[in-house]
Amino acid sequence: MFKDKKGLILHLVLLGLLMGIGIVFLLGGFFNFGGDVIGQWQLDFLKNNYLEAQKELLKDDVIIKQVGLETARELAANGGYLPGEESNCGKEGDAQVWFKEGKSCFQGVKDAVAELAKKKLDQKMPGYGYSDINFNGPFLSGKGKKGEIGTELATYTFDTDFSVYLGYSFDDYRKIQEEGLRLVSACHGEEKLKECLDKTKFDYWSYGSCGSEKFPDSNSKIIKFCVTSPGLYYIGNELASYQVAFDFS
Repeated sequence: MFKDKKGLILHLVLLGLLMGIGIVFLLGGFFNFGGDVIGQWQLDFLKNNYLEAQKELLKDDVIIKQVGLETARELAANGGYLPGEESNCGKEGDAQVWFKEGKSCFQGVKDAVAELAKKKLDQKMPGYGYSDINFNGPFLSGKGKKGEIGTELATYTFDTDFSVYLGYSFDDYRKIQEEGLRLVSACHGEEKLKECLDKTKFDYWSYGSCGSEKFPDSNSKIIKFCVTSPGLYYIGNELASYQVAFDFS
């Protein structure tokens, strides 16, 4: 419904503002705070508490999105593993080996996303205590501690749980793993391996390193691929790509 993300944010803020006005004026029908003109306290509350909390949450969302994309970029750069970590199947050059000798070594990125994103959030937003970080399609979500905006007259307590649109989905890894295992099933043990792979792989699977396609000259059956995003997801301004390797022996 809302293709423009800024339009969606504005809509939600205005909707929240209207709901807030309705609530506080409803309360104003029952209470007269400090003898002021009925409605003034409520307007001050909206301006100094509620709206300030909404502005803080919008700023938080910007930081969280930045963290989500940083997490995506760093995991993609290391074949779905945390920076500095290596697959149990080892590496083929600079590519993580996801399958070797009949064993699948890649277990997905759910835990890696949660660990890396939490580390970055704790660094950039100390005190928020984010937990239960997860992804669902292009959204990164998590739970946070209660936030507070206090003034002399009132304190507004609000949730800091988040669900932020990244424009990128970690589901790429599941798709690549499924496609890679399908290639292994179709071509393992083939004498003319390249011919089999050429007929079976998708066009966005390239041999060798990203930007330099080359089938290995050696007799090794561990083939390195550069896979561009099956979902056509971008990380920032660049189409996501992943370097992975599979054993076809």
